[in-house]
Amino acid sequence: MQAEQAVELRKAFAAFLGVERFKKFVATGWPLRFWQEQEWRRFSSTRPEPSPGPDVLQVAIRICELHGDELQPDQVELFHVCMDYARGYIETRNRLFPHANTGPVSDEGAPIQSDRIGVWYCPTCRVAEGNWNTSRKRLPA
Repeated sequence: MQAEQAVELRKAFAAFLGVERFKKFVATGWPLRFWQEQEWRRFSSTRPEPSPGPDVLQVAIRICELHGDELQPDQVELFHVCMDYARGYIETRNRLFPHANTGPVSDEGAPIQSDRIGVWYCPTCRVAEGNWNTSRKRLPA
């Protein structure tokens, strides 16, 4: 029931906020920031039924703001080092495949004892990242 409730909530909330504001809300993610809490309260005050709990809201906004796909759980490799990506890659990733989450993920020095970590990914972002990687391999050296 939670998934169905989340989809209906998402549709109503997106209609309330408008496309761009809703995308920003989703992209900002969880935990909610102050401005998101304010928007949620504003939305909730317009509805006759009680607001669903935070668990339903969290599921409702667990989508890719670029493609609209539901994010899926996965496990990816965890590196026990700090990693810095080139600015150009970060800009490309954010523009074309913000939720590919193919890894590896850096533990940034946190005491995590595993070699894998849970992530949420967008299937369309993973395809886009794969296409981007393939196109880069075809470039002349």
